Amino acid sequence: MNDDKIIKSEGYVYFGISTANENLEGKDFNHHLGIEPTRFEKKHARGKIPVTTNWRYSTEKIINPIIYEMIEEIYQKLFPIKDKLIAFKKSHPDINYHLQVVFHFGDESPGLSVDNHIISFLSEIGGHLDCDLYNNK
Repeated sequence: MNDDKIIKSEGYVYFGISTANENLEGKDFNHHLGIEPTRFEKKHARGKIPVTTNWRYSTEKIINPIIYEMIEEIYQKLFPIKDKLIAFKKSHPDINYHLQVVFHFGDESPGLSVDNHIISFLSEIGGHLDCDLYNNK
């Protein structure tokens, strides 16, 4: 097969916090959680979008990623602050936690495996798993 015809698969994983609360600032997230996001965007920062304030801690975008390892990387960063995440949600019940898997299909097809400790963690903090899958072909 000719290399120019190979369509690369790529993906990344992030833990996101979203809220419609317009009073929460980046410093509020940092104060409650004690970690800096890889991305923060205030509600309506670009006009009508985004429709919520978004805090994100992300892996890098990787070619032909091993999704399981990327999920584990995010978990290892967040597990030490689990109690802070729970307390933050108690003080701001309108926030939503989500572990997001983003994958763009190419010639490689990924497997998506989520261990029990990840599911338990998401359950304990009131979060959910979301997967966005895109076809690059």
